[in-house]
Amino acid sequence: MAEGAPLSRWVAVAAFAGVLAGRYGVGAGWLVPMESWITLALMVLLVTVGFELGSDRAVLRQAWQDRGKLLVLPVVVALASLVGAALAGWIAGFPWRESMAAGAGFGWYSLSGVMVGREFGSQAGALAFLANLMREMSVFIFAPYLARRVGGGGLVGAAGATAMDSTMPAIIRAAGRQVALAGLVSGAILSLLVPVTIWMLAVTR
Repeated sequence: MAEGAPLSRWVAVAAFAGVLAGRYGVGAGWLVPMESWITLALMVLLVTVGFELGSDRAVLRQAWQDRGKLLVLPVVVALASLVGAALAGWIAGFPWRESMAAGAGFGWYSLSGVMVGREFGSQAGALAFLANLMREMSVFIFAPYLARRVGGGGLVGAAGATAMDSTMPAIIRAAGRQVALAGLVSGAILSLLVPVTIWMLAVTR
């Protein structure tokens, strides 16, 4: 687990460098061509993870035995995220429904920012975007610490919907590839729940 610490430091440095570049007007046009390469690299990583899982019968056997836990984990994460968001909103003085909608992004900042902004207004959309972006970045930076303190399952839960893609490398590095399947299952279920949950919060106002 200690091996993840240097990676976390580099993630923090990269994020800080991006903030400085944006603050002082460095053009972002060069980032656009990089998106396709980043997506391709992520797809290759996920295929590699899937191949390793599929070729390891012990992991698949253990996953089948723990199938109940694999399905319960995203449900617990979703409920905890919504309750925690409502509580944080109450403390900060935000409407509870908008706060829950922001929490319903489960780390998927791009989709939640757009959906929440459309349904609840631009301020709520900005809140959803920033809250979920910070959730993802926190996993990148604190993955080794979280893995030690709350275990692989807790780390997967903290990652939310991003556990199936962007934060998967940090999760595997910090907690081992034995949690990769839990990350894929939990992340996939939470990703499906994001638009549904935000829509339900919007139509029940």
